[in-house]
Amino acid sequence: MGKVVETFDEATTGLSLRAGIVRDFYKASDAGVFRAELFVADFEFIYPKFGLGHGVDEFRQMVAGIRALRRRTVHHHDDFILIESERRVVVEGGSEGVGQDGVAWYGGQTPGGRFCTVFTFNDANLIESMHVYLDPDVTGADHERFVTQDRSKRRW
Repeated sequence: MGKVVETFDEATTGLSLRAGIVRDFYKASDAGVFRAELFVADFEFIYPKFGLGHGVDEFRQMVAGIRALRRRTVHHHDDFILIESERRVVVEGGSEGVGQDGVAWYGGQTPGGRFCTVFTFNDANLIESMHVYLDPDVTGADHERFVTQDRSKRRW
């Protein structure tokens, strides 16, 4: 895996190289493409209900598990909040989609769909780790564990 080549103009996008890489990752992911060239070979990732994984093969196993539960997922790239600090880029965002059960979600309008991911980069601007924080119950099917049982008082 080589050095990432800049694919956008920081002056016109307002994004740093690393923030642009994060956005490119999500856009490719939504198109069903894993951009392995953005990552070091043995990158670390954490995903709820999967746990800790390393490298492309384990990442693909995790993605296969997600796809078994969802028909479609799309991230709201234009609404991402990107925060940078030294080697890290944190993205807070939303997604929308449809589960295999036909139930749709839309981050900010339904219980699921909001996420936060922390990316750590190396000096060659390759992703060393990706830690995803979200509620994997994107369709809100797990009613028993909602903190507020009164549905009329829930806001998303």
